[in-house]
Amino acid sequence: MISKRSFVEGLQVHDQLLSPHGISQLTRLAIGCVSICSFDHELDVGALRGYMKRDRPKQNRTPEDPELFDCVVATKQSQAWQYVVWIKEILQIFDHVEERTNTKKAFLEMLRLRTTSGTVADVLPSVAADRNGFVLALGSAVPYRYREVLRKGNYLQNRDLDELEKLLFVPAEKIGFLLGPTFEDEFQKALSACR
Repeated sequence: MISKRSFVEGLQVHDQLLSPHGISQLTRLAIGCVSICSFDHELDVGALRGYMKRDRPKQNRTPEDPELFDCVVATKQSQAWQYVVWIKEILQIFDHVEERTNTKKAFLEMLRLRTTSGTVADVLPSVAADRNGFVLALGSAVPYRYREVLRKGNYLQNRDLDELEKLLFVPAEKIGFLLGPTFEDEFQKALSACR
């Protein structure tokens, strides 16, 4: 089976933006898993922007008969945030068992630890996967080849952040990070942490 790292690395050769739906279809082809998106109108984005629900694991999944994952996304956030959150949740399909929050207790512990200080290495695998997941989602939505075009065209300096949010479907407050000088190092660290 393909690893999360290999899957995300494979996305980097695309020279166009990738939507959550497109990435979901690529996971269907790669590992026989597909994601749908449900919306939660009550979810407080101050605590949680989205989460994934998984039914019983399907033993003999195929691209033609895939396992279904439901990514639940809060509606009280911009469409750009919804896209990135859905992609982050899709990528969690690849996480190993110890990186998942399959129980309410594990989920609450992940939420508690996620907000504490410390390095990713100091925390549970589920918290590390959650923290790294956002960077991987940004890099998957806007693959490396596309990021390079944007950097060479000085889009960050020449365009308004709101305009870039509409163009890239990336939250305006994260575009400086995505196109800035530290993103590629952070992206590589997050990739290296994948199994």
